[in-house]
Amino acid sequence: MKASINVHDSCKSGDFVKAHNPVKIVRRALVLDNVRENETVVRILAYPIGRLPSALFHDVNVEIFSDGLAFCALIHAYCPDLLEYHKLSKENPLKNLNIAFNVAEQHLDIPKLLDPKDIIEPDKPDEKSIMTYISSFYHAMSGELKMTAAQTPISTGAQTPVKTNVTTGSQLPSISAAQSHVTKCIFCDSPAVFHCNECVTAFCQQCRVKHDKLPTTHNHTVIDLMKVDPFSLKATTMCLYHKSEFLYYCKQCYHLICGQCITTDHKRHELTDIKTIANERREKAVKNISELKEEIEKISIKIKQMKEVEQHKIQKYAQSALTDIDETAKKMVQAISFKKEIKLNEVENSMEIEKEDFQYDLANKECVYKQHTASYESLQRLMDVSHDITFITSYETLERDMLDSGESVEKRQQEPLYGFDKKMFVQEAVNAIVAGFEMR
Repeated sequence: MKASINVHDSCKSGDFVKAHNPVKIVRRALVLDNVRENETVVRILAYPIGRLPSALFHDVNVEIFSDGLAFCALIHAYCPDLLEYHKLSKENPLKNLNIAFNVAEQHLDIPKLLDPKDIIEPDKPDEKSIMTYISSFYHAMSGELKMTAAQTPISTGAQTPVKTNVTTGSQLPSISAAQSHVTKCIFCDSPAVFHCNECVTAFCQQCRVKHDKLPTTHNHTVIDLMKVDPFSLKATTMCLYHKSEFLYYCKQCYHLICGQCITTDHKRHELTDIKTIANERREKAVKNISELKEEIEKISIKIKQMKEVEQHKIQKYAQSALTDIDETAKKMVQAISFKKEIKLNEVENSMEIEKEDFQYDLANKECVYKQHTASYESLQRLMDVSHDITFITSYETLERDMLDSGESVEKRQQEPLYGFDKKMFVQEAVNAIVAGFEMR
């Protein structure tokens, strides 16, 4: 970046900070030339930082990212409790950048998209990557939303910060309750026994009576909580930014959005109704169920084959070698007893190695079998969920947990890892006899 701009003078002038949406500025700038990109970075950084006390932040230059102060000041502008800015030094840029990126990742759920070492080196900074990273702050802290700060400030020393649960909206009670060992009633904290598909909440026997009496909820579908898949209880059914119910699905960003999202971050994006996406996910789930069933059957056959056939072959191969060694060794009497013991140990060790490999492969396939079975059963239960949003979020969670079992059904090597060379053994025995009797 070329020109030097004083942050506080720029903000006081108010030339560009009025009525600018930082996220939109970044999006527009990503398709423009470098000069426009540079100006945009200055704009979206200067506004929040310019509101800070100039006595403490006089050395912050939004055009220079290599010292890390601009990133730290941006975090401090919104969440002053997350880091102790007064302890930072311009002479330690790597430390500043690490603090900023770690705090953003651990407390603001902003992924670490940049490498501090690349920013410090003058030839490596990628302005588009920096702008994309800065825009993440505005996605997390846009408008008047306040992020939940940590109880204890993050020290600039070597301490590991304690991660807090930072969100921009209230989590549904059923979500937090489902994370505990026993799901509690949303109304009275007693153990829940029922679940409302429309409300996406759980409640006890007494509170169900109250729920069913309300005019707005008496027609809701209430089912036994034990029949509800755990993934459904963890589903997020409302926009955490605007605390509004999801209404559409953004095909450009690939996630559910509310009415307010349409006029802000998803303006002019391609949208579709939730029902369409839910139907697509259900079709995909049906396909997944079929594929998992086929994989489970293949793994089951392979496990049975390993137990009934391959396991016995291991003992058979070993026993055959042991018998040959024993019969040959008997002919050599006392002179070859030492060689006999060596060969026996070699075969037994090889057998143990192959047995260990077999047990490892068997355990691995049984583990994959259990995981596939669990996913299969969860998907089957999920197909009974009529609530579209719950279905989408639950399915996407299950989809990430599905394992590829291609390697689990591959044919194992069944050739023995060991054998017995009679000629070599006889020669060794002869040599032992000759040496033992000093015949040479």
